[in-house]
Amino acid sequence: DRRIIAGILLHRIAIGMRLQVDAPFVYTLGKGSLELLQSDLESDSLYNTYRHEGLPPTPIGNPGLDAIRAVLEPTKTEYLYYLSERDGTMHYAKTFDEHKKNKLKYLP
Repeated sequence: DRRIIAGILLHRIAIGMRLQVDAPFVYTLGKGSLELLQSDLESDSLYNTYRHEGLPPTPIGNPGLDAIRAVLEPTKTEYLYYLSERDGTMHYAKTFDEHKKNKLKYLP
């Protein structure tokens, strides 16, 4: 899954899409994906990848070797979206509409 997600994020960067990832909110607000509010996604923090293009201004954590390998050898797919269920099961989507359906189906 790390290699697929790395491929998705690199693809987003390549096409000029915002990263739109939740991980920085754990760093800046102490909130995980399931705790985020719409107002959090609208915050003007430079770490908010929903509002600002590209990578955050500094690292948000210390990646492990598996994460580094994933970025060096990403899996290329047609997916642009992903989400993780509470148990870690991943779901991927090619379109935002598919992603919204996955959110309704797999997230509380």
